[in-house]
Amino acid sequence: MRSLTTAGAAALTGQVIVVAILVEMDLTSQLLLNTSSLSLTINGLTYSGVGGLGQIDAITETPNDYPKVRFTLAGVQPTSISLALTEPVQGKAVRIKMALFDSATGALIDVRTRYAGYLDVMSIVDSPASASISVTSESAMLDLMRPANSFFNDSDQQLLNPGDLAFQYVNDQVEMKIVWPSAAFYRK
Repeated sequence: MRSLTTAGAAALTGQVIVVAILVEMDLTSQLLLNTSSLSLTINGLTYSGVGGLGQIDAITETPNDYPKVRFTLAGVQPTSISLALTEPVQGKAVRIKMALFDSATGALIDVRTRYAGYLDVMSIVDSPASASISVTSESAMLDLMRPANSFFNDSDQQLLNPGDLAFQYVNDQVEMKIVWPSAAFYRK
């Protein structure tokens, strides 16, 4: 509850909690889904309801581990299967948001992002009875764990910002002894 508004925190302490999980995938055309059976318009965006047809793996992040999250959409139409086969998904952004609604009026109380990551691999399970699309995502937090690809030297600085001479004399100054005058020098 640390990132919820006061109204959102109050809604969670109530007897009835109305929640919808929103999924945003930045594909060629943005894919917006929600876990309810209704289409929801939130902040000008319409999230299509998938009801019980979709599944999101549990998101458990620990300080040293950011596991992949799998999204599964079952009961998919053949037209969606063909779109999934042609859509390049690897590296596209995905966000999972939680929307809280007032149980009495149905009005939106709060929307908060709970997960951000990048899509990885899509797989399709097609059988005569039904078809399902499954895609995994790796957490955006993994970017913080990766090493930097550049160094603090002149050649890398020129690649990033041509003409910036900030690191031009760094090699000349390595292990150079610098003697500062004592405070008595300025009291003359």
